[in-house]
Amino acid sequence: MGRVMATIRVFPSTTEEDLNLLVESIGAKLPSEARLYMYRREPIAFGIEALILEVMVPEETMGEVLDRVEEAIRSVEGVSEVEVILTRRV
Repeated sequence: MGRVMATIRVFPSTTEEDLNLLVESIGAKLPSEARLYMYRREPIAFGIEALILEVMVPEETMGEVLDRVEEAIRSVEGVSEVEVILTRRV
């Protein structure tokens, strides 16, 4: 059973959002098949930072699980936009 790593950019709704709390909330909402592998902050402009999440999902059900991952992230309060940047087999 292969695994796929998805790189996902998450924009907070305001510059005042606590990004550490946002990551915790996102991790708690992810489907059971997905695992938050790591994250980092990405400076955008004018003090705005986005989160870059690395999420591991099963290869066999990648499309279905990634859709649910995106929905779960969007449902977190404080999230403005979600963008899957890259998927790769690991």
